Amino acid sequence: MNAGYDDIFVAKLTDAGITSSFDWAQRAGGTGYDVGTALAVSGTNLYVAGSLGYPTADFGPITLSNISNTSSSLGFLASLTDPTLTATTAAIPREPAQLFPNPAHHAATLRLPAGTAPAPLTLTDALGRPVRRYLAPAGPETALDLRGLPAGLYLLRGAGPAQRLAVE
Repeated sequence: MNAGYDDIFVAKLTDAGITSSFDWAQRAGGTGYDVGTALAVSGTNLYVAGSLGYPTADFGPITLSNISNTSSSLGFLASLTDPTLTATTAAIPREPAQLFPNPAHHAATLRLPAGTAPAPLTLTDALGRPVRRYLAPAGPETALDLRGLPAGLYLLRGAGPAQRLAVE
């Protein structure tokens, strides 16, 4: 039930196929036009942003007042804490890409872990300047041509965390 014109509703539903469930809902608003425009989750906090009309709007036990006039709205950012927004399983650590041999001379091989999305690769020197660009690998392994590079330390970017590479 709303308290005026448009109100804001945030609800949590658990999608479990035919056994889905309704967990909770929170209404916010007052007698004016109240609009929720953004929703974000961080840890166990749920943030709702929007605007409220005139003269007041309730967010649970808190009442906000818009003392301007009926033609303007007041922006808000509200935080709802949801203790059920916690991970139920530990994250599976992803195997890093392998770059070998290292140190390398004329070529190196990059082996990507299973499930890695292909992305273009950039080899940068110790100052962060790009010295080579490679197309996204077409398979789990790709050869990197290092001919003509001076000896030194480089970073390969684009395959997860940057990989260090020494060229002799």
